[in-house]
Amino acid sequence: MSMLEEENENVSGDLEFRWGCKGRTGAKNPDIKYYESFTYNGVDYFLYDAVYLLSEHQLEPPIAKIIKIYETPHRKKMMKVVWYFRPREIQNWLRGVHHLNNELFLASGEGNGLSNFNPLETIYGKCNVACTSKDWRNPKVSMEELKMSDYVFYRTFDVETCKLSENFPENIAGVEVRHFFNRKPKGPGVATKANSSSKCEANNTSNMDLRFHASSNYSCHSKKRKLQDFEVDKKKSIEVESQSIMLMKRPKPWEDRIQKANETGSLVLLENLYHSLTSSEVEGIVLDAFSIKVSAKMIQWNAFSSPHNGKALVIFKSKDEADFAISELKNKCLIIKGVRLVVGSRPSLKECGNHHSSKYFGHITIDAAKRKHLMDMKNAISTSHYAQPNTIAFDMAMEWRTRQKRWELCWEELYKKQAEEIDNLEACLFSD
Repeated sequence: MSMLEEENENVSGDLEFRWGCKGRTGAKNPDIKYYESFTYNGVDYFLYDAVYLLSEHQLEPPIAKIIKIYETPHRKKMMKVVWYFRPREIQNWLRGVHHLNNELFLASGEGNGLSNFNPLETIYGKCNVACTSKDWRNPKVSMEELKMSDYVFYRTFDVETCKLSENFPENIAGVEVRHFFNRKPKGPGVATKANSSSKCEANNTSNMDLRFHASSNYSCHSKKRKLQDFEVDKKKSIEVESQSIMLMKRPKPWEDRIQKANETGSLVLLENLYHSLTSSEVEGIVLDAFSIKVSAKMIQWNAFSSPHNGKALVIFKSKDEADFAISELKNKCLIIKGVRLVVGSRPSLKECGNHHSSKYFGHITIDAAKRKHLMDMKNAISTSHYAQPNTIAFDMAMEWRTRQKRWELCWEELYKKQAEEIDNLEACLFSD
């Protein structure tokens, strides 16, 4: 039994994969077969699609554009991609530069970080990226398409000079820049369904020669970026045999990472932050203060949270780094914008709201398996969506709402007094 078959024993169901429209044949190596589309796990992917890729070491999956799809003589299904950068990935070069929350930066230039060769099974899903550039070669995006898009971009990031630009070059990674812009509307006579037996005209937009390394190890999800602090470790990929593709491991949820970090002692709770701060901004603050790269997440603000005390959970790479940060915060002062004094401590996950509790305040979580319904309850017909005045549910609801209103007024008064005390302390601080 092959390794792939052994791994697939633990996977329920076979992942669907089939080749679509066939492209040109390799110029230097005729055994390399190029394609313009393929179907993976029921989703059709085409050349120049933007996709999410698997990544175990990043909070968010990397985003890239497919510029080549091919199969090697050893039947390995591969693709070449050009990367999109999130603002947090190049934050060292964005100081003082305004950017949108959903904005990306297209990689350009020459060097590491521009493109990668990845196996097809590293695709996590499709990503809708719209180009809002005013370049005359870019078809204007409609408002409807803009609302449906996940991300937008109108600037490039040169991986060699580390500079932003709104002027697009003629070619990026050997591909005409028009393929990175919005696609022109297709005519009624253009076929959209990809068939494995169909034959398409050769695509001459990319004339770069493929170069294969002697080793058969590929990096499944690393971008091979060596932009100072953004170098990613290489990981071994698993060989793909015949027409089957193995189900890759999905990134760990944030809750699991927090739980693991809490067990290893590398989790830190930062308090007295601004609620307007984003997770990436918190990561930048920690990087500037301690020169340590971390993963951070702002804790969601609910009705009972103080509006003057924003909190964030920060995951360090080791317990030593977490201890160092807490020690520095206790012995020194980290002040944001000259006003906010950041406080660091070991968190209690129950207090941070990461335990599995009821989604509705005042309700008790009951396991569905423990609930037993009688036949008459199943067949009962509801005649009203609201409690009637002549029922005990109505009286209980009114009492509950009264108590809740009193509680809200108490918290509101408390926050008002806290705001006055904070203003007085800030005034004393500036007067000194």
